[in-house]
Amino acid sequence: MKTLDDVMICPECNGDDCYKYSTDETEFGIDGKGHYYIDCHCNRCGKNFRLCTEFEYSITKAYTR
Repeated sequence: MKTLDDVMICPECNGDDCYKYSTDETEFGIDGKGHYYIDCHCNRCGKNFRLCTEFEYSITKAYTR
């Protein structure tokens, strides 16, 4: 299973010293699939880029308060 840290790689320098500074869109479909668009910054070369991810999810717990 990949995590966001595994895929948050700068497209300019291939550096992995990146951080998320904004989330543009997150969507969870009823079919267990979704997408997550993240605005990132590379500390190594200074490039800003958008990371677009697609994922499958499963609900591990549901409760009300």
